[in-house]
Amino acid sequence: EYPTLIEDIKKYPYNGQLGLSSHCPDPKATLYAIKQGARVVENHLVENSLEEGCDVNSSLTFEQYSKLIKEVMV
Repeated sequence: EYPTLIEDIKKYPYNGQLGLSSHCPDPKATLYAIKQGARVVENHLVENSLEEGCDVNSSLTFEQYSKLIKEVMV
């Protein structure tokens, strides 16, 4: 489903064997997958969450993604 719920993303065993192509607008979903062992992740990005388009409601803003990257690097 689009957007994907974080609860659905938490159902998968990432243990180093699965990656994540996230359609969840919550950056915590990607962070969760990485902490569980996902080594390849992909997120849709938009400059502004008020844009129009089919993936806007399932995308992160550049600001959210920047914060996510900083959390991953800690």
